[in-house]
Amino acid sequence: MKNLYSCPYCDKKTNVISSLKRHIRRNHLTNEFYCPYCNKEFESIERLRYHIRIKSDRLHQKLYFLITKRIIKREDKEFLFSGD
Repeated sequence: MKNLYSCPYCDKKTNVISSLKRHIRRNHLTNEFYCPYCNKEFESIERLRYHIRIKSDRLHQKLYFLITKRIIKREDKEFLFSGD
């Protein structure tokens, strides 16, 4: 059985990480930009990306890969999503 990837903003789960990235872009990053782990709001997507990029914990690292267009390497995927 494939891994289920879960959205940090809601209860959505999917088997395909690109579907999760698309879901986050379309449903959670339209008008409001906030960190679901710190509950901080930001005025732009760039500031949110900066915030999560400077955090070193696993949850913020996972969110960074989900809201950017970076390709996730297999080893990063296994590390970041092993607890989902």
